[in-house]
Amino acid sequence: MKKIAIIFVFAFLPLTLNASVNVSDNFTFSPGGYWGNSTDAVIELPAGFNLQGGISISSSGGSRSLSYSLGGGKDLFFKKISLNALYNAGRSSGHVSDGGELTFSIRPFMGLSTFVDIQLEAGYSFTGYMDAGRTELLPCHSWKIGAGLGVLQTTNLAIAYTSYIYSLSLPHEYALQDIQSRIIATQNIKLAGALALVSGFPGSTIDVSVSHMLLDNLNLYVSYSWIQYQLNNNVSNSYLAGADYSLLENISLGFAYNLFQDPTPSISHYFSLGTNIGF
Repeated sequence: MKKIAIIFVFAFLPLTLNASVNVSDNFTFSPGGYWGNSTDAVIELPAGFNLQGGISISSSGGSRSLSYSLGGGKDLFFKKISLNALYNAGRSSGHVSDGGELTFSIRPFMGLSTFVDIQLEAGYSFTGYMDAGRTELLPCHSWKIGAGLGVLQTTNLAIAYTSYIYSLSLPHEYALQDIQSRIIATQNIKLAGALALVSGFPGSTIDVSVSHMLLDNLNLYVSYSWIQYQLNNNVSNSYLAGADYSLLENISLGFAYNLFQDPTPSISHYFSLGTNIGF
Protein backbone atom coordinates (compact mmCIF):
# COMPACT_ATOMS: atom_id res chain seq x y z
CA MET A 1 0.00 0.00 0.00
CA LYS A 2 2.87 2.40 0.80
CA LYS A 3 4.52 1.62 -2.55
CA ILE A 4 1.33 2.51 -4.42
CA ALA A 5 1.07 5.80 -2.52
CA ILE A 6 4.69 6.71 -3.30
CA ILE A 7 4.23 5.93 -7.01
CA PHE A 8 1.07 8.06 -7.05
CA VAL A 9 2.85 11.06 -5.52
CA PHE A 10 5.84 10.89 -7.85
CA ALA A 11 3.61 10.41 -10.91
CA PHE A 12 1.88 13.73 -10.23
CA LEU A 13 4.90 15.64 -8.95
CA PRO A 14 5.91 17.04 -12.39
CA LEU A 15 2.32 18.15 -12.93
CA THR A 16 2.38 20.07 -9.64
CA LEU A 17 5.75 21.67 -10.34
CA ASN A 18 4.65 22.88 -13.80
CA ALA A 19 1.38 24.36 -12.58
CA SER A 20 0.78 28.07 -12.02
CA VAL A 21 -1.88 29.53 -9.74
CA ASN A 22 -3.74 32.82 -9.94
CA VAL A 23 -5.88 33.96 -7.00
CA SER A 24 -8.06 37.09 -6.89
CA ASP A 25 -10.18 38.50 -4.07
CA ASN A 26 -12.70 41.38 -4.19
CA PHE A 27 -14.55 43.04 -1.34
CA THR A 28 -17.54 45.21 -2.27
CA PHE A 29 -19.65 47.44 -0.02
CA SER A 30 -22.42 49.99 -0.36
CA PRO A 31 -23.52 52.85 1.92
CA GLY A 32 -26.97 51.24 1.74
CA GLY A 33 -25.79 48.32 3.87
CA TYR A 34 -24.71 45.79 1.26
CA TRP A 35 -21.38 44.00 1.46
CA GLY A 36 -19.94 41.08 -0.45
CA ASN A 37 -16.67 39.23 -0.84
CA SER A 38 -15.67 36.95 -3.70
CA THR A 39 -12.55 34.83 -4.13
CA ASP A 40 -11.59 33.11 -7.39
CA ALA A 41 -8.70 30.81 -8.25
CA VAL A 42 -7.39 29.42 -11.54
CA ILE A 43 -4.76 26.68 -11.72
CA GLU A 44 -2.99 26.45 -15.07
CA LEU A 45 -1.88 22.88 -15.74
CA PRO A 46 0.33 21.40 -18.45
CA ALA A 47 -1.07 20.57 -21.90
CA GLY A 48 -3.42 23.57 -21.81
CA PHE A 49 -5.69 22.30 -19.02
CA ASN A 50 -6.92 24.46 -16.13
CA LEU A 51 -8.97 24.13 -12.98
CA GLN A 52 -11.27 26.96 -11.82
CA GLY A 53 -13.10 27.63 -8.60
CA GLY A 54 -14.71 30.50 -6.74
CA ILE A 55 -16.74 31.33 -3.65
CA SER A 56 -18.77 34.45 -2.87
CA ILE A 57 -20.67 35.57 0.23
CA SER A 58 -22.84 38.66 0.48
CA SER A 59 -25.27 40.33 2.85
CA SER A 60 -28.07 42.78 2.15
CA GLY A 61 -30.93 43.84 4.39
CA GLY A 62 -29.99 41.24 6.99
CA SER A 63 -30.19 38.39 4.47
CA ARG A 64 -27.01 36.53 3.56
CA SER A 65 -26.31 34.47 0.48
CA LEU A 66 -23.53 32.14 -0.57
CA SER A 67 -22.51 31.07 -4.05
CA TYR A 68 -19.68 28.95 -5.39
CA SER A 69 -18.44 27.48 -8.65
CA LEU A 70 -16.12 24.68 -9.68
CA GLY A 71 -14.93 23.51 -13.07
CA GLY A 72 -12.17 23.45 -15.60
CA GLY A 73 -11.17 24.04 -19.18
CA LYS A 74 -8.84 23.22 -22.02
CA ASP A 75 -6.90 25.43 -24.45
CA LEU A 76 -6.34 24.22 -28.00
CA PHE A 77 -4.13 25.28 -30.90
CA PHE A 78 -1.72 27.40 -28.84
CA LYS A 79 -4.59 29.02 -26.85
CA LYS A 80 -6.44 30.13 -29.98
CA ILE A 81 -9.46 28.09 -28.86
CA SER A 82 -10.70 27.68 -25.27
CA LEU A 83 -13.38 25.38 -23.86
CA ASN A 84 -14.63 25.77 -20.28
CA ALA A 85 -17.26 24.06 -18.13
CA LEU A 86 -18.41 25.24 -14.68
CA TYR A 87 -20.82 24.09 -12.01
CA ASN A 88 -22.52 27.00 -10.22
CA ALA A 89 -24.52 26.94 -6.99
CA GLY A 90 -26.27 29.55 -4.87
CA ARG A 91 -27.57 29.25 -1.32
CA SER A 92 -29.57 31.66 0.82
CA SER A 93 -32.24 31.52 3.52
CA GLY A 94 -35.04 31.78 0.96
CA HIS A 95 -33.88 29.81 -2.07
CA VAL A 96 -31.21 27.67 -3.64
CA SER A 97 -29.98 27.40 -7.21
CA ASP A 98 -27.88 24.88 -9.11
CA GLY A 99 -26.68 24.95 -12.67
CA GLY A 100 -23.97 24.44 -15.23
CA GLU A 101 -22.22 26.69 -17.74
CA LEU A 102 -20.41 25.90 -20.99
CA THR A 103 -18.35 28.50 -22.88
CA PHE A 104 -16.42 28.43 -26.13
CA SER A 105 -14.07 31.18 -27.31
CA ILE A 106 -11.77 31.60 -30.28
CA ARG A 107 -8.91 34.07 -30.89
CA PRO A 108 -7.88 33.47 -34.53
CA PHE A 109 -5.08 36.08 -34.63
CA MET A 110 -3.48 35.35 -31.25
CA GLY A 111 0.30 35.15 -31.65
CA LEU A 112 0.10 36.15 -35.31
CA SER A 113 -0.23 39.91 -34.92
CA THR A 114 0.84 42.46 -32.31
CA PHE A 115 -1.54 45.04 -33.75
CA VAL A 116 -4.96 43.41 -33.49
CA ASP A 117 -6.48 40.58 -31.46
CA ILE A 118 -10.07 39.45 -32.10
CA GLN A 119 -11.99 37.21 -29.73
CA LEU A 120 -15.39 35.60 -30.32
CA GLU A 121 -17.28 33.89 -27.50
CA ALA A 122 -20.44 31.81 -27.14
CA GLY A 123 -21.89 30.25 -24.02
CA TYR A 124 -24.84 28.32 -22.65
CA SER A 125 -25.95 27.91 -19.06
CA PHE A 126 -28.78 26.20 -17.21
CA THR A 127 -29.95 27.20 -13.73
CA GLY A 128 -32.70 25.68 -11.64
CA TYR A 129 -34.15 28.05 -9.03
CA MET A 130 -35.70 26.31 -6.04
CA ASP A 131 -37.19 27.24 -2.70
CA ALA A 132 -35.54 26.24 0.59
CA GLY A 133 -37.30 22.87 0.43
CA ARG A 134 -35.60 22.17 -2.91
CA THR A 135 -38.82 22.07 -4.88
CA GLU A 136 -37.94 23.12 -8.42
CA LEU A 137 -39.77 26.32 -9.23
CA LEU A 138 -38.05 27.86 -12.21
CA PRO A 139 -35.66 26.29 -14.76
CA CYS A 140 -33.73 28.93 -16.73
CA HIS A 141 -31.75 28.52 -19.95
CA SER A 142 -29.45 31.35 -21.02
CA TRP A 143 -27.49 31.92 -24.21
CA LYS A 144 -24.60 34.35 -24.55
CA ILE A 145 -22.70 35.67 -27.54
CA GLY A 146 -19.86 38.17 -27.38
CA ALA A 147 -16.97 39.71 -29.25
CA GLY A 148 -13.77 41.45 -28.23
CA LEU A 149 -11.16 43.54 -29.99
CA GLY A 150 -7.64 44.19 -28.73
CA VAL A 151 -5.43 46.88 -30.27
CA LEU A 152 -1.65 47.11 -29.82
CA GLN A 153 -1.91 44.87 -26.74
CA THR A 154 -2.96 47.92 -24.70
CA THR A 155 -6.61 48.68 -25.52
CA ASN A 156 -9.48 46.19 -25.38
CA LEU A 157 -13.12 46.60 -26.34
CA ALA A 158 -15.81 43.99 -25.63
CA ILE A 159 -19.55 43.58 -26.11
CA ALA A 160 -21.83 40.70 -25.09
CA TYR A 161 -25.54 39.89 -25.30
CA THR A 162 -27.27 37.35 -23.05
CA SER A 163 -30.82 36.04 -23.42
CA TYR A 164 -32.65 34.22 -20.60
CA ILE A 165 -35.41 31.71 -21.36
CA TYR A 166 -37.58 30.36 -18.53
CA SER A 167 -39.38 27.02 -18.73
CA LEU A 168 -42.82 27.67 -17.27
CA SER A 169 -45.63 25.16 -16.73
CA LEU A 170 -48.08 27.88 -15.66
CA PRO A 171 -49.25 30.89 -17.67
CA HIS A 172 -46.28 33.18 -18.28
CA GLU A 173 -47.00 36.26 -16.17
CA TYR A 174 -48.77 34.44 -13.34
CA ALA A 175 -45.94 31.94 -12.92
CA LEU A 176 -43.23 34.58 -12.59
CA GLN A 177 -45.28 36.66 -10.16
CA ASP A 178 -46.00 33.58 -8.04
CA ILE A 179 -42.35 32.53 -7.96
CA GLN A 180 -41.08 36.02 -7.23
CA SER A 181 -43.50 36.38 -4.32
CA ARG A 182 -42.20 33.18 -2.69
CA ILE A 183 -38.45 33.48 -3.17
CA ILE A 184 -35.97 36.31 -3.56
CA ALA A 185 -34.03 35.69 -6.75
CA THR A 186 -31.05 37.97 -6.30
CA GLN A 187 -28.44 37.84 -9.03
CA ASN A 188 -24.91 38.95 -8.19
CA ILE A 189 -23.53 40.13 -11.50
CA LYS A 190 -19.77 40.48 -11.42
CA LEU A 191 -18.63 43.39 -13.56
CA ALA A 192 -14.87 43.75 -13.85
CA GLY A 193 -14.34 43.19 -10.14
CA ALA A 194 -17.39 44.95 -8.68
CA LEU A 195 -20.72 43.42 -7.67
CA ALA A 196 -24.09 44.92 -8.54
CA LEU A 197 -27.36 43.73 -7.04
CA VAL A 198 -30.04 42.73 -9.51
CA SER A 199 -33.33 41.68 -7.92
CA GLY A 200 -35.73 39.75 -10.10
CA PHE A 201 -35.48 37.64 -13.23
CA PRO A 202 -33.53 39.16 -16.14
CA GLY A 203 -34.89 38.63 -19.65
CA SER A 204 -31.85 39.94 -21.53
CA THR A 205 -28.66 41.85 -20.83
CA ILE A 206 -26.15 43.81 -22.90
CA ASP A 207 -22.64 44.42 -21.55
CA VAL A 208 -20.10 46.82 -23.09
CA SER A 209 -16.61 47.46 -21.73
CA VAL A 210 -13.39 49.29 -22.65
CA SER A 211 -10.00 48.91 -20.96
CA HIS A 212 -6.61 50.52 -21.57
CA MET A 213 -3.17 49.64 -20.21
CA LEU A 214 -1.24 52.76 -19.19
CA LEU A 215 2.52 52.84 -18.45
CA ASP A 216 2.69 49.02 -18.44
CA ASN A 217 1.41 48.76 -14.86
CA LEU A 218 -1.90 50.62 -14.68
CA ASN A 219 -5.04 49.17 -16.28
CA LEU A 220 -8.03 51.53 -16.55
CA TYR A 221 -11.49 50.29 -17.51
CA VAL A 222 -15.12 51.35 -17.81
CA SER A 223 -18.20 49.24 -18.50
CA TYR A 224 -21.93 49.61 -18.99
CA SER A 225 -24.66 46.99 -18.51
CA TRP A 226 -28.26 47.20 -19.73
CA ILE A 227 -30.58 44.76 -17.93
CA GLN A 228 -34.17 44.12 -18.97
CA TYR A 229 -36.38 42.10 -16.62
CA GLN A 230 -38.58 39.21 -17.72
CA LEU A 231 -41.59 39.99 -15.57
CA ASN A 232 -42.48 43.55 -16.58
CA ASN A 233 -39.83 44.61 -19.14
CA ASN A 234 -38.43 47.20 -16.73
CA VAL A 235 -34.80 48.19 -17.32
CA SER A 236 -31.82 48.71 -15.01
CA ASN A 237 -28.59 50.46 -15.92
CA SER A 238 -25.17 49.78 -14.42
CA TYR A 239 -22.13 52.06 -14.89
CA LEU A 240 -18.73 50.99 -13.66
CA ALA A 241 -15.22 52.49 -13.65
CA GLY A 242 -12.10 51.03 -12.13
CA ALA A 243 -8.34 50.64 -12.16
CA ASP A 244 -5.83 47.85 -11.47
CA TYR A 245 -2.26 48.73 -10.50
CA SER A 246 0.59 46.19 -10.71
CA LEU A 247 2.86 46.48 -7.69
CA LEU A 248 5.08 43.61 -8.86
CA GLU A 249 5.04 41.28 -11.83
CA ASN A 250 2.64 38.90 -10.06
CA ILE A 251 0.80 41.18 -7.61
CA SER A 252 -1.80 43.83 -8.41
CA LEU A 253 -4.31 45.94 -6.48
CA GLY A 254 -7.60 47.26 -7.80
CA PHE A 255 -10.41 49.70 -7.07
CA ALA A 256 -13.81 50.02 -8.77
CA TYR A 257 -16.89 52.21 -8.43
CA ASN A 258 -20.31 50.99 -9.61
CA LEU A 259 -23.41 53.18 -10.01
CA PHE A 260 -26.52 51.03 -10.32
CA GLN A 261 -29.90 52.45 -11.34
CA ASP A 262 -32.87 50.12 -10.85
CA PRO A 263 -36.38 50.51 -12.32
CA THR A 264 -37.90 52.13 -9.18
CA PRO A 265 -36.08 54.41 -10.12
CA SER A 266 -33.44 54.62 -7.44
CA ILE A 267 -29.65 54.81 -7.53
CA SER A 268 -27.21 52.70 -5.51
CA HIS A 269 -23.46 53.16 -5.15
CA TYR A 270 -20.99 50.29 -4.77
CA PHE A 271 -17.25 50.40 -4.05
CA SER A 272 -14.91 47.49 -4.62
CA LEU A 273 -11.36 46.77 -3.44
CA GLY A 274 -9.45 43.85 -4.90
CA THR A 275 -6.13 42.09 -5.15
CA ASN A 276 -4.68 39.58 -7.57
CA ILE A 277 -1.74 37.27 -6.87
CA GLY A 278 -0.02 34.84 -9.21
CA PHE A 279 2.56 32.23 -8.29
